[in-house]
Amino acid sequence: MNIGLTQCYVEVGVRYPFTHIFQRFVSERLTSCVQPLNPQFGLFDSSEERDSALVHPASSFNTRYGEQFDLTLFMSARAALKNVEVRGPTVSRKYRVVEYGIFLPFERPPSGYFTDDRELVKPLTTLFQGVVTILRSLDLDASVVITNSSQWIEEILASPETIDRETFRGSKPNFLNPNSGDNGGKQ
Repeated sequence: MNIGLTQCYVEVGVRYPFTHIFQRFVSERLTSCVQPLNPQFGLFDSSEERDSALVHPASSFNTRYGEQFDLTLFMSARAALKNVEVRGPTVSRKYRVVEYGIFLPFERPPSGYFTDDRELVKPLTTLFQGVVTILRSLDLDASVVITNSSQWIEEILASPETIDRETFRGSKPNFLNPNSGDNGGKQ
C-alpha cells in the first residue's frame, strides 16, 4: 500500500507555502512505514523495521478494501477552523484508492505571508495529528507516525526545497494577502 499526500486549497487566500517536494517527502515517509504486500520485495533492512510497519498483510484495511488499494490524503486549510477536520473516506474501487481530506486551521500571518519557519510547526503538527486520526479510523497502527513526526517536521523545515520560500518571504506576488499589490491580476 502506498500513502500519498497532495495539497488542494479551496478557500481563496488560504494556503500554506509547501511545495510538491514536501508532498513527496511526506508521502515517502508515510509509505515507508507500510509493510510491503510481498515481503520478498521488501522495503525494509531488518525484521524490526518490518514489524514496526503500519499495515500488516492481515490488517483490517486489506480485509475491508483489498491488498491492492492505496491511501490518498488531500491536505487543505480553512480560515474558520479551530481544530483539524478529517473528511472521508471516499472509496474508488475502479482506481483502487481510499481518499481522505485533512483540513487544517489557517491563521493568516499579520504581514500576509509567513516570515519564520517556526510558524509552520503548528500546521505540520496538526497535519500529522490528522494522519494519525485517519490511520486509527482504519484500525492501522499510527505509532510510527507519532514517534517520528517531530523529526519529520524538523527535516521539512530544514530542507530548502519543501517550502516555497519566495512566497514564504514575500518576494513573489503574495496570494495570501490580496491587498499586497501585484496579486497576479486577481481581485
